[in-house]
Amino acid sequence: MKFLRKGIWPVVIATVVIGLVLMIAGVVLGASLGVYIDNRGTHIADSSETIISEPNLGRLTDLDIDTGFSDIEFVKSDSYGLEIIYYSDSDYPEWSVENGRLKIVQGGRSFFSSYRLNFGFVSFNRNVIKVYLPDEAELDNVLLKTSSGNIRVSGFNAGYTEIHNSFGNVDVRDVSCGAFRIFLDSGDFTADSVYADNVTVKNKFGDTLFSALNTDELSSEISSGNFTIKNSRTGALTIKNNFGNVTAENLVSGSTNITSDSGDTDVSGEFSGKTEIFSKFGNVTLATSASKELYSFDISARFGKLNFDNERYSDNSYVKSAYVLEDDIKISASSGDIKVIFGK
Repeated sequence: MKFLRKGIWPVVIATVVIGLVLMIAGVVLGASLGVYIDNRGTHIADSSETIISEPNLGRLTDLDIDTGFSDIEFVKSDSYGLEIIYYSDSDYPEWSVENGRLKIVQGGRSFFSSYRLNFGFVSFNRNVIKVYLPDEAELDNVLLKTSSGNIRVSGFNAGYTEIHNSFGNVDVRDVSCGAFRIFLDSGDFTADSVYADNVTVKNKFGDTLFSALNTDELSSEISSGNFTIKNSRTGALTIKNNFGNVTAENLVSGSTNITSDSGDTDVSGEFSGKTEIFSKFGNVTLATSASKELYSFDISARFGKLNFDNERYSDNSYVKSAYVLEDDIKISASSGDIKVIFGK
């Protein structure tokens, strides 16, 4: 057995050397080999780029895009148009326009099929779907879904917008809509200058950032990731965060409910109505621009220090007003410090 083990290594080494020599010879002669993997096995891929371009689709009222492994982008233009870039016949998209409704279905291969193995080098070709829209295009419904890819959309008005992304980031800017729904399994969500009647965000693994949001109602559920909102106005704000920090800067909120299992909560701005913060593990800081006399309050820190309007309390302390007003603050921290700052 020892002789066989020693004897097999020269054969293995010789085979590897011969393979390398043939590979180098192929490269010198100009060969190119792409390989992709799908549920039917391993295949030689045509790595050439294919582009579908339709610059004049006529006015669109609805967008319905369902793709396996593609980026989705909205591009400002003088007219409604479409451009699809893909790299394999198996990614060929089925698309149509009927009664102003653009529908695109692109199945695609497995995630690994986007990677090309070219003589030991790994390259990545990303399919892209681009929708060209006039500035502030008026749409009824926008439905976007991708299994793996980034979504970047901006500059449109819609009655209803819904975005699903399994693996990838979502970036939304300069959008006005009625209902706005975002569902992510793994990726960051960023929204800037969004006006909506109501917003729902469910993000399993990734950060969520709102800037210049104006909405009557915002509801966010995050399994693992940070939630941040800046320079925004919400009629009602509800946040449930399992693991991650919650941060609000210059927020105007008519009612606020924040539940955090593990992470710090740091919010500042103008808070009216009911303001409720419940934290299991993490520090809580609330800074409101209004004076203390305008609020009733019920603050309790079980295992942590309490700083209420610059008055310091020891562990397991609480502060509660003898009255209840319309503008009411309730904060509870099981394990963590609490700091409440009032304006003058």
